[in-house]
Formats: sequence, structure tokens, C-alpha cells
Amino acid sequence: ALQDPNRAPFWKVFRSNQDDALVTLCGFNFQFFMELHDIFQPLYEKYTPYSDGVHITRVVRKGGQKKRSVNSISCLGLVLAWTRTRGSNMVLQMLFGLTSTVLSTWLRFGRRILIKVLCQHPKAEITMPSDEELNEFTTIIERKYPRLKIHGEQWMG
Repeated sequence: ALQDPNRAPFWKVFRSNQDDALVTLCGFNFQFFMELHDIFQPLYEKYTPYSDGVHITRVVRKGGQKKRSVNSISCLGLVLAWTRTRGSNMVLQMLFGLTSTVLSTWLRFGRRILIKVLCQHPKAEITMPSDEELNEFTTIIERKYPRLKIHGEQWMG
């Protein structure tokens, strides 16, 4: 029998405040996990995992609405752990205390939210290094490999 998701092994790791344990499970230490969570949570709260199957949909607030079984920290942890466990749902079910169907629903939702967050965040952009950085890299590489000569144009392919 599965436990309450709020008492699942993930929460034991999370509440331990041990960076190495969280890095092993999710790939991030607590500081970066919480920084990512700070930008993940607003969209998590804004949308619902129960959608038309194609798009995530906004939450329509109604009186007496049922509390979500997976909170934003668990949802983000689930997505990050999924990337570290090569997608083994059986392992994730045990770690997060969720049945297969519930886990699949929250994992799909969490991945969609994380992608939406990262697409909108400037630090997640792929950018070319500046000319100054390219020159610095060139110097470092040429020092380490003196027979290799790199010219500025070669950086661009």
C-alpha cells in the first residue's frame, strides 16, 4: 500500500536538508531547487493537470474546491527525479507515494509547467558567448594545447 504523498520518501529527503541527497535524487541542491520552485509555483497554481489532453488549462476557482494531492514542491521534485531515474515510473511511485495513473497525470503536468517556465525565463536561454569570453576561451585552450591554434572565425563553425 502506498503512503500519503506528503509522507513519501521524497519528503524524507527534502526535509533532511542534505544537499547531497537532493542532488542525487533531483540533480539540484536546495538553493537552486528552491530558486527553480519560486518560478515554477506561480504557474503550477495557475493551471490544472486535468486538461483537454492537448493543452494545459487554467484553474477555475470554485468554492469548496478540493485540495491538490500533489503540491508544487512534490510536482517539481517528481519532474526532476524523473529526469534522474531515466523515467522509471515504478521507482517514482515508491518515492512519491502515487499510483501509476496519478503519477502519470502529475508528471505530464509538471513537465509542461517546467517547460513553460524555462521558455519564459531569461537565464534559461541559450546564448553565444561574448567576444571577450571567446578570446578568454581561446587563450585557455591554446595554453593547454599549444599545437592547436584557434582563430576567431573557427568558433562560429
